[in-house]
Amino acid sequence: MQDPWARRNVEKEVRIYNALGATLNGIIHTEGASNAVVAQSCGAFLARVFAGLSVDNGDTDAQITQRVAMYMQALQESIWRNVRMLRKRGHGPSAPSEAS
Repeated sequence: MQDPWARRNVEKEVRIYNALGATLNGIIHTEGASNAVVAQSCGAFLARVFAGLSVDNGDTDAQITQRVAMYMQALQESIWRNVRMLRKRGHGPSAPSEAS
């Protein structure tokens, strides 16, 4: 049985990512949802998908803990890459100085 966590098709991942982004942007526009509400909803959805994959894969608690730590690190790195990119493009206030 193939590992459900394994990457299978990068092109499909890109299409799904783009479709999710377009859907979320539509929800934000039509429902007036804030970024915080969208982030919370996405987090809840991700938790369900993550749990389902973990159970389907038969992961032990130790394996789940290790996988969560790995994905949280990747999420944190992605957030900071996006923060730097948005700041570079002039979105929002600049980073506060360390001396302040």
